[in-house]
Amino acid sequence: MYIDGKLIGNKLKSLRIKNCLSIDDVSKKTGLTKMRILRYENDSSNLGLETLEKLLILYGENIFSFFDNIREYNHI
Repeated sequence: MYIDGKLIGNKLKSLRIKNCLSIDDVSKKTGLTKMRILRYENDSSNLGLETLEKLLILYGENIFSFFDNIREYNHI
């Protein structure tokens, strides 16, 4: 199954907002640049698993449930 990078990016952005975190907050807590975070939120096609895991830990999200939610949304 193919999952569009934009779908993952949208989910990452919604998790950041849900956790009341700004781009600056995420940058400071993960060591990622603001531009990189914005790129991942727009299209996460080049997002590595290690970076995704770092973001999901910050957002309090389990990687398995994250992809389950993506998979469910992708089927709608």
